[in-house]
Amino acid sequence: MDMLVDCTEFEKIISLQIDGEATESERQALEEHLSVCQNCPKTYRIFNRIKQVIRSRRTDFKPSSNYCSTVLNQLGPIDQPAIRTRSSNSKYRH
Repeated sequence: MDMLVDCTEFEKIISLQIDGEATESERQALEEHLSVCQNCPKTYRIFNRIKQVIRSRRTDFKPSSNYCSTVLNQLGPIDQPAIRTRSSNSKYRH
């Protein structure tokens, strides 16, 4: 198999591995490929670093109760369908 095509396929497996979704056979194939490929170990390190950075920047964002209306007001007038809300008697109203 052409190395570029082979590496392209292994990039998908690298992503699966980093996300914890690779199968046992995929993990084994990846381990073997990483031992002989010059490019994919670097790709693996880059993908892994990207995931680490994303995790470190993740926050527990909790929007305020008026967050949606504030964002919509900042967007200005837009054509949108009527938003239905529940009234106290459980019937929908516009």
